[in-house]
Amino acid sequence: MRVQTNRLAERPADAGPHDPAHRVFAQLAAAPWAGRHRITVDQDETTWLQVKFAAINTLPPR
Repeated sequence: MRVQTNRLAERPADAGPHDPAHRVFAQLAAAPWAGRHRITVDQDETTWLQVKFAAINTLPPR
C-alpha cells in the first residue's frame, strides 16, 4: 500500500515512550532497502528505483 499521510501506527516493542516510531514514515525509514531496479526512461536515459517495504499496522485517525 502506498501512503501519502504520516498516519499513526502501532508502536514497535523496542520504541521508547517519546520515540516518533509510532508513525508510518518513521517505521518505513527504519526498514532496510530490499532492492534496486534499473529503469529505462528514454532510449539513452536510465534511472534507479530503490525499493523498501515493511509490515506496519496503522491505527484509525484520532
